[in-house]
Amino acid sequence: MDDLMSENTTSSSENATTDRNWTTECVTSCFPPAIDTMTWIMVIADGAILSIGLIGNILVIYVVARYARMKTVTNVYILNLSIADSLFLVGMPILTQVRAKKIRQSTALKT
Repeated sequence: MDDLMSENTTSSSENATTDRNWTTECVTSCFPPAIDTMTWIMVIADGAILSIGLIGNILVIYVVARYARMKTVTNVYILNLSIADSLFLVGMPILTQVRAKKIRQSTALKT
């Protein structure tokens, strides 16, 4: 009986140590590090550019496509530029993410 109690005591203390290590690993690996100030500035700036750019491009696309009098060669060219710019703006969050990752890596190398 004493052997069983000593085994249980030993295994419970080992489990406590294992659980503590698991919790520490989970906290460090499950939660990403806090976002730094530069990343927040880039996200806000890119969000503003995305919003304003998409609104402007959608208005250009709507006006040129809606009114027959606006379908000149120059305006169709501007329409195509507006469509291309809209596609670039939609892909811009991906570029922001890559840029932020490079900045984080370069600052990590300096420290």
